Amino acid sequence: MDNQTSQAIALQVLVWILQDDNRAERLIAVTGITPDDMRASLNEAWLLSAALSYLQGYEPDLIQCAKDIEIAPEHLMAAATILAQNIA
Repeated sequence: MDNQTSQAIALQVLVWILQDDNRAERLIAVTGITPDDMRASLNEAWLLSAALSYLQGYEPDLIQCAKDIEIAPEHLMAAATILAQNIA
C-alpha cells in the first residue's frame, strides 16, 4: 500500500466518523482537533493519521467502519502505519 492509497482510505474513514454526531464528538474530545482544524487541514497527513488512530483506540468503531467502507481492518491499520511514518 502506498501513501496515496493510505490517504484515500483515511479520508474515507474521516468522512465515516463525521457522518455520526456521537463519533464526531468523540473524535474531537479524544484528539482535541477542532472543526476549524479539520477544514483547514483536510488533506494533511497528521489529520488523516489522527482519524485512523482514533479508530485504533476503539475496536467496535474500527470493525464497523471497515465493514461500512468495505475494506479489511488490517488495511486500515496498514494505512495508519504508513501515514504515521509520514508525519514523524
